Amino acid sequence: MKKYILDVQLPNINKRLSYYIKSERDIESGSLVDVPVSEKSYLGIVESSKEFIGQENLSELKFVNSIYEKKFFNDDLYKLYKFICEYYFVTPSSALKLFPSFNMKLLSKNKVKISKKGQEVLECSLLFSDNLKDLLEQLNRREYDLSYIKSKYKDTFRYALSERLVDMVSETNIRNDKANLDLYKKADEIEKYENLSILNDEQDRAFKYFKGYLNRNSELSLVGTTGSGKTEVYLKLIVEVLKKGKNAMLLLPEITLATHFVDMLEKRFPNLVYVWHSQLGKSERNKLLNIITNLTEKIFIGPRSLIFLPINDIGIIIVDEEQSENYKQDDFIRYDARILARERARYNNCPVLYVSATPSVDLGKRILDGEVFSYYLSKRFGEFSLPKINIVKRNNFYGSFSEEFINSLKEVKEKKEQAIIFVPRRGFYPFVSCADCGELVKCKNCDVPMCVHVIKGKRVYVCHHCGYKFTTDPVCKKCSGLNFKQYGAGSQKITEELKNIFPDANVERIDSDSVNTYSKLKAVLKDILDGKIDFLVGTQIITKGLNFPKINFVGIPFLEPLTSIPDFRSFEKLYQLLVQVTGRAGRYSMGGKVVIQASEDQVPIIRKYTTISYWDFLLEELELRKDMFCPPFSYEVMFRWNGKLTEVKDEAKKFREILKEVYVLFENRDIKVTAPKFCPILRLHGNYRMYSLIRFKDKDVRKDFLEILLKRYSPKNKKIFIVDVDPLYYF
Repeated sequence: MKKYILDVQLPNINKRLSYYIKSERDIESGSLVDVPVSEKSYLGIVESSKEFIGQENLSELKFVNSIYEKKFFNDDLYKLYKFICEYYFVTPSSALKLFPSFNMKLLSKNKVKISKKGQEVLECSLLFSDNLKDLLEQLNRREYDLSYIKSKYKDTFRYALSERLVDMVSETNIRNDKANLDLYKKADEIEKYENLSILNDEQDRAFKYFKGYLNRNSELSLVGTTGSGKTEVYLKLIVEVLKKGKNAMLLLPEITLATHFVDMLEKRFPNLVYVWHSQLGKSERNKLLNIITNLTEKIFIGPRSLIFLPINDIGIIIVDEEQSENYKQDDFIRYDARILARERARYNNCPVLYVSATPSVDLGKRILDGEVFSYYLSKRFGEFSLPKINIVKRNNFYGSFSEEFINSLKEVKEKKEQAIIFVPRRGFYPFVSCADCGELVKCKNCDVPMCVHVIKGKRVYVCHHCGYKFTTDPVCKKCSGLNFKQYGAGSQKITEELKNIFPDANVERIDSDSVNTYSKLKAVLKDILDGKIDFLVGTQIITKGLNFPKINFVGIPFLEPLTSIPDFRSFEKLYQLLVQVTGRAGRYSMGGKVVIQASEDQVPIIRKYTTISYWDFLLEELELRKDMFCPPFSYEVMFRWNGKLTEVKDEAKKFREILKEVYVLFENRDIKVTAPKFCPILRLHGNYRMYSLIRFKDKDVRKDFLEILLKRYSPKNKKIFIVDVDPLYYF
């Protein structure tokens, strides 16, 4: 038996610790180990191992408590972990926290501990083998997993067991849990799922096109107008993957909204669907994590965090609604699951398929450049036409709704159809200002306006960023005025107005205030599907893939002013929003209708964006981006400081000087630098904010630049400093 020295990385310590272990087999990088730190034990990952050759002092090293089978952190997850560290410039300890394997409680198996007789043998001065001494010394400190003991000591364990030097203290085994977890419940032959849906000619051509890529790594894109049946195409591809004995991963931007979709999948593929999301309890998560590596021919569905699960034998990774910004994490490590899906597909030598009616501009350019193989579905499934879109100027009427808007809702009610009303903001009044001087009522912690909500009949001022609330009438901070005006209409106000206009209609609202639990959301979505709701009012949440047969009208009372989004992606977001929202109407019937109420300056761009194709929009947008040196023609990194004013200013000043030094080393390398300055939203959560943005023409130059910069710059308080590679949120 050989002795090994292991360098182990823990999720909560920013340096590697060394341990030693005896083993008859080599210990691979990426293996999970349980190791002692002070008086506690932690799960860590083996970064490197070397055989002990007698030169090191083992007395200073602690024993590894146990080593788990590598299945809990498989080869491709280890590669993904290393990629995250390198690409996003984060510490290994931080990167490990992304992986559920390090937050799970591994289900207990048979445990072994030293017996009373074994304790006596250990304490006496009898001579016995080194292996037996090692076994008893380790067991004296804690219980061990049976599989670990057997793999490490084998014959020694048999001897210790026969001599009653050890006790078996637990008989729990994950394989005995199959009754609850359906682990070994084998589905009928997968071929029976092939004929559950019939594709039209266009869908069938798309399916056959992508089928040719299933046996190799490639990036694919299924683009199609809303309602064109993209889902059915990729479900048939999933069947092909299952037939090969492999697993399929399906990423969705918002899994909680897809309850009816998941229900459909579970009915279509009984015992094959496993769902992962934040609403799962700890015990449910632990159970799934403990069986997941044994599963094959399964469909795994979840949001961006699904990409970190230890799933083996992946045959395809599908990223549905690829355009969604939900795939980008906006706190902690700011990873993009679309990029990680691409990498994990590469490690598994399988395709990644991006699906969207309006792909991100970044993906669109890669399609045009031939880096991603794409197929376009041009027609709605069932030959239904796209909805008719009417634009009504807001200066032609008073109040929230035009005559055409109201008449359209009346028609919906008469025909016993359903309608969606999209509202950009939640609450009752989005803005409140002083009637005397015009000063906005702002949050005491954030440099943003307070929004008025009505809660249990009372007016409550709420900050949508930090959650600060107050109920007393405000006093103007500028002129001490006591009179205030309310502006705009949030989802709560629109809902109340519709209830007053249509007292016999069932009007429901979906936003983060009204459906703040998974069970509430599921109940509302079921009521829509069952036809119990006439009008559904909602914020951005209703634009994310909701698909209901009776929705035949979509109304947009107003849109955000274009100038309210100081972002080069603002036109992309508007185009995607209009296509996605209007695409909810008339998916299963003829005569779908959309009414958009817009201000004078919004009408031209809305009229344009509701008539041009995605490809025409893409070409126009790429031309603008190229002139501005914006992604996808550059690669960005943003630095931000959040903290006390003096602390933020001092750190930004120090960063600026170091940035100048590093920039000189990369002159004439097509780098555009925005020096540190205050963010447009100066304060959030009580913290002052500054940022610096750098754009690079070459991705490798960005990597080299950041390596030097981040070695030279290190803030005193690391908690106030953020590095965001490929940022989507700027202000």
